[in-house]
Amino acid sequence: TGFQKAFSAVADSNITTLLAAGLLFFLGSGPVKGFGVTLAIGVVASMFSALVIARALTEIAAGSRFVSDYRGVNGIARPGSV
Repeated sequence: TGFQKAFSAVADSNITTLLAAGLLFFLGSGPVKGFGVTLAIGVVASMFSALVIARALTEIAAGSRFVSDYRGVNGIARPGSV
């Protein structure tokens, strides 16, 4: 699925940012350490919302009658047209 294909890119970018946040925390002092902590919290929250909440909302929306009844909403103009 699209979620499986996107997972590696999402995980890679977030892990890289978490490594940078860790370096800021361990090598910085004062406000730089605080920024590292804030950055890490933001990345973890963003990753959770992207992988869990967005997926759940997308699956709910895809299964709704609104999307299946109104074909223009899901991006398919006519059934069978590719």
